This record gives sequence, C-alpha cells and structure tokens, in this order.
Amino acid sequence: YVLPYYAGLLGNVTAPILRLCLGMPIDSVDAIAQGMFNTGTMLQYNMGPRHPALNVGALVFNIPPFIALMAITPGLRWRRRLKAVAIGLGVLFAGHVIYLFLAFAFASRIAHSPEIPTALGELFLTLPFLLWIVLGYWERLAGYLAPPSPKKSPTV
Repeated sequence: YVLPYYAGLLGNVTAPILRLCLGMPIDSVDAIAQGMFNTGTMLQYNMGPRHPALNVGALVFNIPPFIALMAITPGLRWRRRLKAVAIGLGVLFAGHVIYLFLAFAFASRIAHSPEIPTALGELFLTLPFLLWIVLGYWERLAGYLAPPSPKKSPTV
C-alpha cells in the first residue's frame, strides 16, 4: 500500500535530475496505483502532450525481501538493526534513482538491446541479499577476513 507514495517520491527526486542532466521538459510526476496491492503502480512523467510511464512495482520489488531479512536476522540489537535497515533502504533508493536515470538516458539503446535492463534487473534481485550479508553480518565477516593475529611466544 506504500508503493504509490514511494513511486511519487522517486518521481519527484528523479524529475529534477532528468531535467538538469538530460534536458527533459518534465512538468509534473504522477504515481498511478493499479494492480493487486498496488503492485502494478506506474510512475508517469508528464511532458506536455507526452506521458511516458514505467512500472515501478517491478523495480522496487527488492525492498520487502531486504526488510524481511533484516527483521529476522538473529543476534542484532534493535538499534543496530534499524541503522542497517536505514542504510540499506538508502542504498536501494539510490539504486532505483540511478536505474530510472539510466532508463531514460539510454532509452534508444535499451530498445534495441533488451538484455541491458534484464542484467540490471538481476543485479537488483541480488542486491537485498548482498546488503543483508554486509549490513547484518559485517562484524562476523570482518573477523573471517582479518589476518590472523601473531601467536605470542612463551617467555622464559
């Protein structure tokens, strides 16, 4: 149910970037809720008579698994858990903004090479799991990756 609001936030953050970097004459942004549980929500950029839209439901599907993984991770204190969730959501949001920018910047190339968005989709599929491992288990991972401490020799 939050997806239309998140889509509106994404649109309002990306519209100035698209205006500035690509010169797109975006007048306004609309988040159009549709589908069961709003999973088919469309993000529409209004540019005069043109209204290009993207299905953001398919783009932001990586947020719920990340939140669920962080919620069930054992051994994390609530403060650390909330901090990890906030950092992870920030990374995912930045990824969504970058994806939308690239989708418009390279729209003509993507139309001729559909494997590009597929590859990015695969990256977004795995990103929640990578974030979960790094943010939830970093201290344990750092212990495994740290060089072994030198053994002390017995003194005589």
